[in-house]
Amino acid sequence: MKLTAAQLKKYLPVNTLKDVDIMDTHQARAWNKHLPKYIGRDLMQLADGQSPPPVLIAVLEPVLANFALVEAIPFLDLVLTSTGFGIVSNDNIAPASADRVKSLARAAATAATDAMDQLLYEIETTDDLADLWNKSCIIQGSLLRNTNEFQQQIDINESRTRFFAIKQAIDLYERKRIVNMVGTRQINELLRKRTDKTVLPLLRKALAYYALTQDDVRNHDTADEYMRQALRHMIDNPTLYPLYHTDMMETRHQNDETSGFMILG
Repeated sequence: MKLTAAQLKKYLPVNTLKDVDIMDTHQARAWNKHLPKYIGRDLMQLADGQSPPPVLIAVLEPVLANFALVEAIPFLDLVLTSTGFGIVSNDNIAPASADRVKSLARAAATAATDAMDQLLYEIETTDDLADLWNKSCIIQGSLLRNTNEFQQQIDINESRTRFFAIKQAIDLYERKRIVNMVGTRQINELLRKRTDKTVLPLLRKALAYYALTQDDVRNHDTADEYMRQALRHMIDNPTLYPLYHTDMMETRHQNDETSGFMILG
């Protein structure tokens, strides 16, 4: 997929683009660098085919345009005119200052991320597109399966790119910490029904805060507190959580060594 000069101008804060060939290489780089991991090859082939769905193209164009600019900025001759930035190939014109170029780069990166969030939203909520999607911001069978479920715990501005960025952390903390402390069978039972009104919400809240530990180390302590509440409730209600009692209570007194905190009370 390649955008014309008119399409690029439609989305970019650049008013002078005399030669679209200047951007061709950067479009190709952006297409192959950013799109495969977010939408997958099947949707890329659909978009690049003979009759791509208009709904897909409408949200894909600003993504490609802004990511192309992100890739291009270090290599372009940029000038600042009275009406905005321009791309030129004339050595006699003084370039824009480094600070202004850095500001443009940050703005382009933000615009690209915002556009990608919109693209992912449209794909996720459009059945015909979702069927071909690589499910980049979906975690099947998780306590937090998607952006919406994470958003219910902590505000990430409904950003699917943000969820994608912390997806590995979610998976790691779920497997290495929560499942280890609650037990595989009890977790599977909670996820099979997804109707528990006390422990399941606490575990989801804990997982969300664990996943954001790199943002703020204090999030780990907050997550631990939600874990304490969840474990305490299961301990106090053996008839409601029999699998936890069967599989995990025998190791309860090892909590200080294995989990890093004690369950008091």
